[in-house]
Amino acid sequence: MDTVLTQLPALLGVLVGTIGTMVATAVTERGRWRRNQTVRWDERRLDAYARPGCPR
Repeated sequence: MDTVLTQLPALLGVLVGTIGTMVATAVTERGRWRRNQTVRWDERRLDAYARPGCPR
């Protein structure tokens, strides 16, 4: 039982680091997805405006 208590701070550090990495990755990926969706929407709008006979 004594060895578990001595290793507990290291295990908690690994756990906190893992959770922090997962949160940072999720935030980064969400931002990347939003930017890609914005670019995709702008490209569709430009394609629609470039078509002949497009109502403006």
